[in-house]
Amino acid sequence: MCRMDTTKTARCFLAVALAATVAACQPDAPAPDTDASAGSSAAAAPEATVAPVVPEDSVPEAVVVSTNEPFWQAWVEGGELALVGAGVDERRYPIQSSGLDQAVRVVNAANASGKVEMRVADLACQDSMSGADFPMTGTLSIDGGEAITGCARPAIPAHFHGRWAPDAAGCADAAATIEDIEIDGRGMRFHESMAFPVEVSIVDGGSVRLSNRYSGEGEQWESQQTLAVSGDTLVITGPDDQRLERIRCRD
Repeated sequence: MCRMDTTKTARCFLAVALAATVAACQPDAPAPDTDASAGSSAAAAPEATVAPVVPEDSVPEAVVVSTNEPFWQAWVEGGELALVGAGVDERRYPIQSSGLDQAVRVVNAANASGKVEMRVADLACQDSMSGADFPMTGTLSIDGGEAITGCARPAIPAHFHGRWAPDAAGCADAAATIEDIEIDGRGMRFHESMAFPVEVSIVDGGSVRLSNRYSGEGEQWESQQTLAVSGDTLVITGPDDQRLERIRCRD
């Protein structure tokens, strides 16, 4: 496990890169000696070395990266990369490219005001301040600057994003209800608590299962929920048959 520490995590990335380099740079095996082979047909053939197969979705396209000192958070939301920082308003950059490079997800986003490169690897990470565990490790390079190391986790897919209220009155006037839910790539915000996923599993085209870490009113806890969207209706189900139904607010 790699702590959110620049040196340690850099070593993890370096280890991945070195492993790939060593595999790519092995000298070609010498041609077999046909005479020797003919004379020792009973000799066992050497066991073949099989390279591990890395699934294409080992690091999803939608991810969130958070760093400490400096404090930045970036996440993929649809075709954009959103970036916020301590004392810095949210910025959004169109994504220019996103793909896997030796099992590392590389996202490049830019506009006229600047650029961001996000790299995420399937390496466990521990937050250096809170001690919280995360499933992935990431780096952010902002405007061509030095890569800042942090922890990463999956993002909630874009079709769940938005404000969801119990009824049309709650959509028309946000002050009329405390039961609305706001969802973006980073997580879900309720009236007195917030939840962010450490695992996101796609159930089908309209449903995801989230392993959430909650915080609110001075407490922290973990819980699993399933989010399902059909048209403009969101249904959240959880343990003990808990069920919430909300409608999408189109502001």
